[in-house]
Amino acid sequence: MAKRRSTAALRSYAAHIKSVCPKLPAVSTLVRKFRSPETGFQHHKITFPLNCTASDSKPGYETCQIFQELPRWNELLWFVKLELKETSPRQLTVAPLPSPNVPTKRQEVQRAAVCLHWLLSQHRCVVSVEPHLRVLDNYPELFWDALKQSTSVRTIRLSNYEFDAETASRFFSAISSVAGLEYVELDRIEFSGDLKKKQCFTDSLKSLGSLKTLVLTNIYGISKAEDVTEALRANPGLTELTVDVDLEMDDIDSFYTFISASASLTELTIVGRGLQPACGIEALFEVLMDNGVLRKLRFKQFCFDLIDTTLLSDMLTANATLQELSFSSCHWQFVPHWPMENERQVLFENAKTRWGLWWRVDPFVSAIKNGVSLRRLEFDDNHFLDEEMWRLLGAVKEKDSFEELRFGSLFRWSIIEFCHIMRNTGTSGKVAVDTCFSKSDLFVGAQECAIELNSIRRHSFYDLCPQRLQNLCSVLKTNDNITALELAFNEGPVHEDYALPLANYLASTTVLKEIDMGFDATDEAVELIIDGVSKNESLEKLTIKEWYLHDVDVLNLCDWLEKSPKLYHLVWICLYARPVVSVLLSELCKRLQYSYTLTCFCVDESYQNEQNFQAVKHLLRRNVSLVERAVHFILGSRLKICATAFELVSWHPLVLCRVQELASVSTSEAREKIRESSQRLNLDFWRLSGIVKEEFVCHKAKGLELQIDQLGLDAWQEVRKFITVADIVDGSQA
Repeated sequence: MAKRRSTAALRSYAAHIKSVCPKLPAVSTLVRKFRSPETGFQHHKITFPLNCTASDSKPGYETCQIFQELPRWNELLWFVKLELKETSPRQLTVAPLPSPNVPTKRQEVQRAAVCLHWLLSQHRCVVSVEPHLRVLDNYPELFWDALKQSTSVRTIRLSNYEFDAETASRFFSAISSVAGLEYVELDRIEFSGDLKKKQCFTDSLKSLGSLKTLVLTNIYGISKAEDVTEALRANPGLTELTVDVDLEMDDIDSFYTFISASASLTELTIVGRGLQPACGIEALFEVLMDNGVLRKLRFKQFCFDLIDTTLLSDMLTANATLQELSFSSCHWQFVPHWPMENERQVLFENAKTRWGLWWRVDPFVSAIKNGVSLRRLEFDDNHFLDEEMWRLLGAVKEKDSFEELRFGSLFRWSIIEFCHIMRNTGTSGKVAVDTCFSKSDLFVGAQECAIELNSIRRHSFYDLCPQRLQNLCSVLKTNDNITALELAFNEGPVHEDYALPLANYLASTTVLKEIDMGFDATDEAVELIIDGVSKNESLEKLTIKEWYLHDVDVLNLCDWLEKSPKLYHLVWICLYARPVVSVLLSELCKRLQYSYTLTCFCVDESYQNEQNFQAVKHLLRRNVSLVERAVHFILGSRLKICATAFELVSWHPLVLCRVQELASVSTSEAREKIRESSQRLNLDFWRLSGIVKEEFVCHKAKGLELQIDQLGLDAWQEVRKFITVADIVDGSQA
């Protein structure tokens, strides 16, 4: 009877998708093909149809049964360049594969598209989706229909797609049908000609009403700000907005009016037009002066002149709630390269007179000193001269409420002078630099400023030669402040003699967390450096470029990866390394079974070893899932799967980073949260492991025997050394 019902359900499903996508085979053929579908990898079978069993109310059933078959489902989705991964406990994301080199096989693509339809339409555990063009180009009808039926998708991302009249109507109709959609990201989307498509775009976003985050960048064919603004007004809970706005549009005022009136928008990112002037931005700054909601403001790809900077400074001084301001890929053109209209020329001269001698930097000095709410200011790079930097850091020091001045990258030929400025202004605790590009000789001379070097997260050296490398390694050995390095040579290959200092440094350092080595090296030098790496106990990220590794190097590297509790990110970029990549993948398949550290792995030509690559990818996804579950336990989750993961990977470097990120706390505060979570697990073990719902109480003993609920804390700690949450079998599995 059950088998008959299953066949009837499968036939009904096949009939539905055939009606949605007529180019699919006949219903009877579909039923036969999907009675026991294969993945395309050594004829692995998957269960189909596989129903969603996720439940919040049944202990032991909180995780859908599809998690047990994720490796096979990912083998299937491989052919449409997608993967299923757990990005939050018990919740799955359909995301594009990073490797674009996937073979095109019509039958496999068809099978994967149908199974993707089943996942999106039937599984409550799938909450986020970003389709690849291989699905949209071949079976768009299945994807749009699946979205319409989904009850759980909260996030949709779509990029690099051109809509014709039919696909636009279907996509936006599907979007409108997704109840509870919270995040929509559209990038590089083109609408051409048909006004109805543009109206579909506006109407679909207006109909949602549930959006919290909206990203609209590089949208071609939407020329009126009103088209965007109407959709924004219809989503009163919108808190984050990234929008690509042409600031010369006639009706841009409608967009500014929305920003002024919004009671929920706390983060705004505006993308400009590169090196063209930021015309019309005055109205935006005027609106933001009185805005009392916005907390974070980002500008991307803008060109600012002195007039814009002056208006920005006045806005920051007047606004009472804006806390963070950042600039990305922005160009500062204080002296315009093109002629200005008379009126703007007057404004420029007035601004220059207002700021006096320090007109390039004082707008920011004024904003920091006189602003009420500004806490963080971030530039993508440094455009200030040394004297100007003195004034800027002086303002940072004087303003007690100002917390951080950050530079994404710092191109300094004189790193010594920059460190001296931080030292003399006492701002090393308030200044942060993501990457400093500097001459290695100047870095060697800056060691007297060891404390100030702590403000620089990553040092990049592109002027190395063998002798400079030797000098640099000598200094690095005595420096315990450098945690990230990027090394590149501008002269011939590194030979054995010059590789030895680097190998010794890598073997001995206990503070270096990241290294990116992009230079040519002889086989003997590579062997030496890999040997040094394999003795390292602090590295978390390793990137190797241009090296050809031999089998012995790969085995040495794999020995280290298997044992390392730190290294979670590995990238090896080298052309013509296919035979060695095959050895590497084969070794990792065997060695990572019980290693939970590695979460990111990128190697050229790995797509040529599909079977082993899939196995390694599964292990990486498993490790990422464990990290996310452990983090959620630290943040308060009581799920058993999260407690189990915490016991397995609470030591993982990414756990600490993710807690800091999600909880917005410092490193020391994150460590304290991890320690408190360990205590919570010990004290609340019986409930978290699912043995009891409330309190663990034993029946009263007849004699004087000591019951387990009478154990003191010290005794219980000893017992806990021999029992874990994973040891407790769920009732459903007993």
